[in-house]
Amino acid sequence: MNFSRNTTIKLASVYCLFLLLLTFASYGTFASHSFLHWDDIKYILNTEFLRPLTIDNVIRMFSEFYSSNWHPVTWLSYAIDFSLWGENAPAFKLTNIVIHLLNAILVFYLTYQILGIIKHSKINSLAGLTDNWDEILAAMVAALLFAVHPQHVESVAWVSGRKDLLCAFFYFSTVIAYLHHHYATKGSFWKNLALLSFTLALMSKSMAITLPIVLIILDIYPLQKIRDENSISNRIKLLTEGKLLYFFLASSVLVITLISQTSNITDAQEYTIAARLANSATNYFYYIYSMIFPGALSPYHPLKNNVNNIGWINWVSVVLFIAIFSVNYIAYRKNYKFPLILLATYLILLLPAIGLLHLGHAVRADRYAYIPTTAFYMLIGFTVTHACTRLIKHRWQTLIFVFAVLAFAILLSLTTYQQSKAWQNDKTVWQRVIYKYPDSAATAYVNLGNALFEEKQFKAAIQHYSAAIRIDPLRLEAIRNLGLTYENLNDHSSAEKYYKLMIETRPDIHYPYTVAGDFYFNTGKYPQAATYYQKALEISPSSENALYKSSLIDLLRGDLKRAEQKIDYLLQLRPNDIDGLQIKAQIRYTQKDFKSAEDTARTILQLDSTNKVANQLISKINRLNQ
Repeated sequence: MNFSRNTTIKLASVYCLFLLLLTFASYGTFASHSFLHWDDIKYILNTEFLRPLTIDNVIRMFSEFYSSNWHPVTWLSYAIDFSLWGENAPAFKLTNIVIHLLNAILVFYLTYQILGIIKHSKINSLAGLTDNWDEILAAMVAALLFAVHPQHVESVAWVSGRKDLLCAFFYFSTVIAYLHHHYATKGSFWKNLALLSFTLALMSKSMAITLPIVLIILDIYPLQKIRDENSISNRIKLLTEGKLLYFFLASSVLVITLISQTSNITDAQEYTIAARLANSATNYFYYIYSMIFPGALSPYHPLKNNVNNIGWINWVSVVLFIAIFSVNYIAYRKNYKFPLILLATYLILLLPAIGLLHLGHAVRADRYAYIPTTAFYMLIGFTVTHACTRLIKHRWQTLIFVFAVLAFAILLSLTTYQQSKAWQNDKTVWQRVIYKYPDSAATAYVNLGNALFEEKQFKAAIQHYSAAIRIDPLRLEAIRNLGLTYENLNDHSSAEKYYKLMIETRPDIHYPYTVAGDFYFNTGKYPQAATYYQKALEISPSSENALYKSSLIDLLRGDLKRAEQKIDYLLQLRPNDIDGLQIKAQIRYTQKDFKSAEDTARTILQLDSTNKVANQLISKINRLNQ
């Protein structure tokens, strides 16, 4: 299929305009969206080094962990958004849509490159791929499906999904630059660009650690760097040549990620290796299944309570996994390489997020498919175009083909539009999850209860917290929030019952005792509060809230020595804790050590120039000195 240059430009312009309009239409609800308490508040709005955009804050982005994460490039993008729009959630989501659209364009070019290399295996330059319309049409289909498929809604419509988008942008850029470098005859521009893009991908999200292995797969096929006559040592040398720095960077980021996420990794005793492997096999099939049947998609997929119970779906998945891999390996040995290469690429791309190292209460997340399923969009684009070019004999058949592809893309776009509505606010997200998992989504019931609590719909919140406890009787957050809700209804006896239920549920940790202590402290029952804080400190001497509150009770009782001991220890843990410094200043003032009290108050003002306690204390001291 060939067209004149002018026709090519017109078709490309029409396609780009259609891609742009359909992508924005797919996410057209973004203008009414807000930030979610699910990561957006903590990970973005409450991250202090994102505002203002200064050199010092940029240094902190690249040198600090926050909320068990290290994503400096993603943080930098948020900081730029803040500097441009302020706390404008739709503007942040608009940035996500633009990055997603750019990724679709990269998918187009990457598909065109790879399919062209496969078809023209003997070319010496990528310039030899010019005007290959079969590959162009396949790339158009792949990019269009990528842009509007509802599987990507979580990454695009959720502000905190930005890291997937940026990681993909630099991931695709790395592969494109690497392919250019392979065919480059001189210079190191493409080599350096590939390495820079990979570094930025790693700093966007650690899922990019798989890229060195993907580059090796590309070397095997379609670049065909190795031959059957090569020895094993020569094959290893050819495949690893120029990639040692890639592996070093990937290993470094892997170590950083494991260090930052250590506290979130589910213990092997809670979640056995066998169960992890079985669920991993199931997850590999889920992401393919949800591509074909988007109705399976959900903002959150809860982990079942009995995680080590391997069900029939898991067993079927394991058997299918082994069978499919075996068949593809046999095909590869018979020189049908593409199926195994495609499968291996998908397996490797998903490996960091497949569930072997499990985090949190979710069994899987739709955002993890953003990069890995790209290979299947390429396959679909190739298959559809290849079949049609063989079958189409007349112009009217071409028109039917074009309209069929456009109609399917619009159908996907409408599904994406509906799915994106779920990300409008906290209530719509968790209502969607509960609709999908009414009998297992304890987390969804808790979070929907929290959203209702903020709206002061306390009775509705109680219903959802109670539902969470029915699903997971050990969910402390649900029990605590029930107590807090009853407090707000002035039903203190019910609140007290649930706070004590927390202690009965987990008597081995300090948190329930601290919560009970807070309840008695807030109701003015200081002796009971002191008892629970003391129990919390026996279990965990570094419990900061228990140290602060119990030292305040000691101060109110006039036991300055005990108050001073606790507050000194708190300030060892957190030297700039303003609440702790306020108590220290008051203790010094009560002891008539006015100089030390004033020095402490001035330290507080360095941290918070408008602090009322510090200003009042300095005024009192000044009056005494007059």
